[in-house]
Amino acid sequence: MQKLKPVEQQFNKNNRPYNTKAIFSHPFCPEFWRCAAGEFKNWRMLVFAAVIIAMRIAVKAVKIVIIPGALNFGFDFIVNSAGSMIYGPLVGLLVGAVSDTIGAVLFPTGAYFFPFIFVEMLSSFIFGLFLYRAKLSSWRVIASRFAVVVVCNFIVNPLVMTLYNAVTGADPYKFITIARVIKNAAMFPLESVVLVIWLGAISMALYKLHLLTEKPPMIKVSAANIIALVCAAVISALAIFGYVKWKKSNTKPKPESTPAPITETAAPTGDVPNTP
Repeated sequence: MQKLKPVEQQFNKNNRPYNTKAIFSHPFCPEFWRCAAGEFKNWRMLVFAAVIIAMRIAVKAVKIVIIPGALNFGFDFIVNSAGSMIYGPLVGLLVGAVSDTIGAVLFPTGAYFFPFIFVEMLSSFIFGLFLYRAKLSSWRVIASRFAVVVVCNFIVNPLVMTLYNAVTGADPYKFITIARVIKNAAMFPLESVVLVIWLGAISMALYKLHLLTEKPPMIKVSAANIIALVCAAVISALAIFGYVKWKKSNTKPKPESTPAPITETAAPTGDVPNTP
């Protein structure tokens, strides 16, 4: 395979890309954003984006229950990361907005609050910043997931929840809680390992479909990778165990329900208003 020219040599005098195989080490250059914006004119990318939208809507309902009612493993982030790696951060913004809106209409899970759309959009945007037209490596993939967790789970989502509670008149929302920290600490190592394996496995297929600009390297398992995998599994297990212990210690037993006393205003048949 012919070696790619440096990025700065892949653009003509009008600063228009003529080599679609440009690879960037970081997104902080105008050429990166020209390529990302150019994906809106690529019909293959738009068709692929439509497929990702459908897949994201479908997999949101699929979860593996780790702790019933508290901790679940979802699959939306693996579809989201693969899509953003292909069509970039700008198309990713559109995909996040469309998938969130259509998903809320077709499969509503509660009251729709528009600002939550920004969480979905930002997650796609961040994955695109790290993975689009980049040399895929395990550390880059892990960094992309870490950035999504920090920005979306600890900053944007709490901001939206604070606004939602203010609008609905609910109690003030706490930005940082022990439960949220332990949950993300438990899921991050597991999600990172799954993401590295997933993107490494599908990258060759995407390259053969001419959706990736560079042939991905073969996945190599070294001693450092094995140690990192074991450490991630141990950290995740300890965090899940800690969350279970914390949840049990902070769960107050429910008082035994007693039948409502029959008064002159309450019918003996038990037709009394339900209380929360």
